[in-house]
Amino acid sequence: RAQAQNRVLVILNLGGGNDGLNTIVPFEEEAYYNLRPNIAIPQNELLPISETLGLHPSLAPIMDLWNEENMAVIQNVGYSQQDLSHFRSTDIWRSGSDVDQFVSTGWVARYLETLYSDYVENPPEEPMALQQGSTDGLLLTGNEGVPGVIVDDPSIFYSLVNETYENEYNNDPPETVGGNELSYVRQIDNNSFAYAGVIQAAAEFGQNTVEYPNNSMGTQLSIIAKLLSGGLYTPIFLTHQYGYDTHNNQLNDHNNLMSVLSGSIGAFFQ
Repeated sequence: RAQAQNRVLVILNLGGGNDGLNTIVPFEEEAYYNLRPNIAIPQNELLPISETLGLHPSLAPIMDLWNEENMAVIQNVGYSQQDLSHFRSTDIWRSGSDVDQFVSTGWVARYLETLYSDYVENPPEEPMALQQGSTDGLLLTGNEGVPGVIVDDPSIFYSLVNETYENEYNNDPPETVGGNELSYVRQIDNNSFAYAGVIQAAAEFGQNTVEYPNNSMGTQLSIIAKLLSGGLYTPIFLTHQYGYDTHNNQLNDHNNLMSVLSGSIGAFFQ
C-alpha cells in the first residue's frame, strides 16, 4: 500500500474509437458545424463547461463531478504521425510507445513491475491489478508475465481456479532449465489460487450502497466498488466498454454509449 500511496486507479477503456469531438464539443468552432452537418450537436443541447466547450448532453450524470472540481478534461492527447488503424493505434497507447516502435509489453504492467519488482517470487497479498470486460491482455503484459488478474466475475474466477486446482505445489523442482520453467508455472498457479481466495473474500464482505445501471459497464464498476468496500487493495482496475465503432448510426449509438458511461460513473462516484 505504501508503494502506491494507497491510491487506486480505475481505467475505463472505450473500445473502438470514441468520437471525441461529440464528447467534448468545441461549439465556438465554425468548422465543427460546417464539417458535421448531420452529426454536430446543437449548442443549446450541450452542457457548457467553459466559454468554448460543452459536454455531450448524455453526460449529465457526471456534471456534478465537474461542478465540484472532481473532473478534468485533457484535450489533444495523441502522438505524431498518426497511424489510422484502430488496432495499431490501440497497441501504441496500450504499450505506451512511439509510432515507429513495436513494444510487446503494456505501460500498466511495466509500472507494476517497477512497483513490485519481485512479484513472481514474492507476490503481494492482494492482486496488483484486476481487469474485467476484455480478453486483450496487452496492458497487463509485462517483461516477467502478467502482474495482475484478468477476470469478469470474482465468483467465476474462484470457481474456475478451485475446479482445476488440487493442492499447493511443493515448488522445488530440479535446478535445470526445464526445472526453472516448471517452477515459474507452479508459482503463477499458486499465486492465482491465493488471489482467487482474496478476491472472493472481499466480494463476500463488501456491499454496494447504490443501484448501478443494468449493463456491462455498470456491472464492472459495481464489482470494483464492492471489492473496495470489502477491503481489497488493488492499485489498478481495468474495465472495458464495447461499441465505439459507431459509424453510420453515430448520433443514436453514441448517445446510448454516453448514457451508459456517465450513468455508471455517476453511480460509482456516488
